[in-house]
Amino acid sequence: MRHCPSWPKLIAGTVCSIAVILLADRGPLWPGIAGLLIGQALQVWAAGALPRHKNEALTTSGPYAWVRNPMYLGRFCLGLGLVLLVWRWYLAPVYVVAYALYAHFRVAREERRLRERFGDAYDEYSRRVRRWLPRWPGREGFAAPWSLAHAWGYGQIRVALALIPFLAAVIARREWH
Repeated sequence: MRHCPSWPKLIAGTVCSIAVILLADRGPLWPGIAGLLIGQALQVWAAGALPRHKNEALTTSGPYAWVRNPMYLGRFCLGLGLVLLVWRWYLAPVYVVAYALYAHFRVAREERRLRERFGDAYDEYSRRVRRWLPRWPGREGFAAPWSLAHAWGYGQIRVALALIPFLAAVIARREWH
């Protein structure tokens, strides 16, 4: 489990946050805030459902019973929330296409690795659960173990906590602008 973000990710996140704070000067805030909250909630839920070491077991319950890639779906919602906060609608299709390309290649690589590691179990899971569009999972989607320590260890609680001053800065900037 990683306990701190890499410096490039930390710097990129900080620069992106400052840019959004400076550019979030028009349009309604609620669509962007909704995207951020939904995305981060998915990230926290998915990280807390993972085992301590991601490759020790195939995770198929919790958010992973709904969709095979809840972390990527959460990241997509987060990014879309940021785009919506700056209310430059022309950026939304650019973001969607760019993220789709990124996720396609990244997930294809991860799925090959999971198939090699877990074999038939992963193939069966892939037949049951969609890659991107969530499905109703039944009980297995709700009766899943979840760990605050794992969500913290994978960094998602810290990101969720960082959203508080970020959103406060966006709202304050709007009030002062």
